[in-house]
Amino acid sequence: MLAFARYAGMRSHETRIQRWADIDLPNNTMMVRSNKTPAIRRCSIFPELRPHLLRAREYAPEGAELVVTRYEADANILTTLEKIVIGTGLVPWPKLMQNLRATRET
Repeated sequence: MLAFARYAGMRSHETRIQRWADIDLPNNTMMVRSNKTPAIRRCSIFPELRPHLLRAREYAPEGAELVVTRYEADANILTTLEKIVIGTGLVPWPKLMQNLRATRET
């Protein structure tokens, strides 16, 4: 999820609804599904994201449809993410997922 947000600029909910069928590793492109407009858009698979996708594919359960299987599509993961950041001894930055996404844009 964090790699999707940071290296593909995805919104928080988008990170949890990505399907393996929408990821075209040979051509370095993917379809990004969203509940916002546009509902589907095309995105490059940037070099920083590729190793994360390859590792996720390697560890994906047999027949997995979704890339992220640990959290439900409507789960609020911000509290969990904040606990992880604090647990590492760091101070959480404002708008955790939104700022990950914004750094890809810039």
